[in-house]
Amino acid sequence: SGLDWIGESFPDILNQRLTSAGFLTIRREDRRYAMQHLGLPPDFHPTQATAYRIAQTLDADYVVFGNYTVANGRITATARVLEMRHLGLGSRLQVQGNLNQLIDMENELAWKMAMQIEPTLNLDEQTFQAASRDLRLDAFENYIRGLMSPSVEERIGHLNKAVQLNPSYIQAWFALGRAYFDNQQFDQAEAAFEKIPKGGRLSLEARFYSGLSYLYTGNYAGAQAAF
Repeated sequence: SGLDWIGESFPDILNQRLTSAGFLTIRREDRRYAMQHLGLPPDFHPTQATAYRIAQTLDADYVVFGNYTVANGRITATARVLEMRHLGLGSRLQVQGNLNQLIDMENELAWKMAMQIEPTLNLDEQTFQAASRDLRLDAFENYIRGLMSPSVEERIGHLNKAVQLNPSYIQAWFALGRAYFDNQQFDQAEAAFEKIPKGGRLSLEARFYSGLSYLYTGNYAGAQAAF
């Protein structure tokens, strides 16, 4: 039961790596919207047929589904890619390793997916996997647990731990800023969003929420500059 965060961790790393390779991925919030639209609970584990329905709802070209098993400190993860347009199911992709190699395994699985979806992709594998090389596993676990936590206080606690362990963890800083923002702790939200360097989609979102935070605290000059 203590490993429930692992299943939630796969979409996060897969999204990051595939996005860096030029694929337009669908975020966690959008997947949750689709599941709610279909009347499914957030912690629902979809069958292949349900995954197909979710992909239809999101108008996705591909849907990835899979599973993992843990035994004696080792994890085996498998995944398959379903092409929606022609209903083609790709061959089974599998990675194995020790639990402390989880991030490397997820990077490897993302690489295999990218090559299966786009075999002519002009990208070096080492470059593809390098982005999360310095990410600590304990920081990653706290980040995922923060995203999963039902209460905003628990989210803030886990996400604060994540950025303490990994101060350059941009995704965790953004999630922490959103948690503070949702909890109307706008000063803390501003501070978290300021940790995100300019450039990229995440930075644009951070600037937007930072502008709102300034607005709600009466710092109109700060809001104007952020917007």
